[in-house]
Amino acid sequence: MNEEDRGKIEQIKKAAAQQRAETIKARVINAREEKKQKSKDYVLTEIKSTLMKIGIIIAIIATPMLLLFLPSERPAIKSIQKLTRSEKIDKQFSAWDGEHMKLASFIKRSMKDPASYDFISSSYSAEDDYLIVLIRYRGKNSFGAVVINSTKAKVDVETGSVIEIIK
Repeated sequence: MNEEDRGKIEQIKKAAAQQRAETIKARVINAREEKKQKSKDYVLTEIKSTLMKIGIIIAIIATPMLLLFLPSERPAIKSIQKLTRSEKIDKQFSAWDGEHMKLASFIKRSMKDPASYDFISSSYSAEDDYLIVLIRYRGKNSFGAVVINSTKAKVDVETGSVIEIIK
């Protein structure tokens, strides 16, 4: 082998060694990056876990404290009992359109096509223990035609519940 061939072989060996060194360097850098990423993921997982634990502790502490400050149901019941007769009657009708909500619900349940119910008007007269409520509404009949109907019912003054359908 001559001197020139030996030089070429040396160059090839140096290039191969340099390439191996670069490959090893790239692997080391990748390993470091993976380690950093795993470390970041671990830290984020630990932070999430800690925050969840803190949230649970706050919920455990805050729930009894909230219960102390929330009004009990008894005062709410007492406030309902303190309503005057006219206030009890007013609460049975929608403030938006004057519809008697419980009678309208009763009517819808008895209709063949409840989705076609369209409130028109309502009126009432107060008796001793009950109200006579009249609701006018549109709705589809058995043939699918929209017709105007009315329902008159005897309704409890205290609860607004339908006692009996009169017409």
